Amino acid sequence: MRPNGLKIWKPSVRLADYRMEFEGQIDKNAMSWAFRAPDLRNYYATKIVVRKSGALPTAEIVRYAVLNGFESDRQRLPLPMSIRPDTLYHVQMSVRGNQFTTRVNGQIVDTWADSRLRRGGIGFFTDKGESSSIHWVDVHEDRQGIFGRLFAMGFFVSPVGLYLVD
Repeated sequence: MRPNGLKIWKPSVRLADYRMEFEGQIDKNAMSWAFRAPDLRNYYATKIVVRKSGALPTAEIVRYAVLNGFESDRQRLPLPMSIRPDTLYHVQMSVRGNQFTTRVNGQIVDTWADSRLRRGGIGFFTDKGESSSIHWVDVHEDRQGIFGRLFAMGFFVSPVGLYLVD
């Protein structure tokens, strides 16, 4: 799947605590995803953005909230790992309570907290001048207690299973 504008996987919009994993590639400038997205106007966004290309490319993690259609609290953090063109990146996003942790290729690259959005699904998007491809997505609901773990809901989504929320 090559995201174009924000697409949210509708069956995930009622989730609160979950882990999303996906594998994707930066084709041009950035790879972007959304979480805790109840709709197209409210979500948290994270991106891996290429800041300097060439022989030794550098990148950063960019994260922000979109509330009622307006972006707020943009943060830019250096990506503490090297990146290469034409490389698949394995991203894990842990969403639990007000705590969010991002891992890239098994390495924690960001952790932060925000309490404004308590539920919402996953999605992918691109902004002008960006292009990426998503190869697969896996979402696991995180439920409390032993019975919750026994009956935890897991979803594996092929990228064609993502669609807009009405």
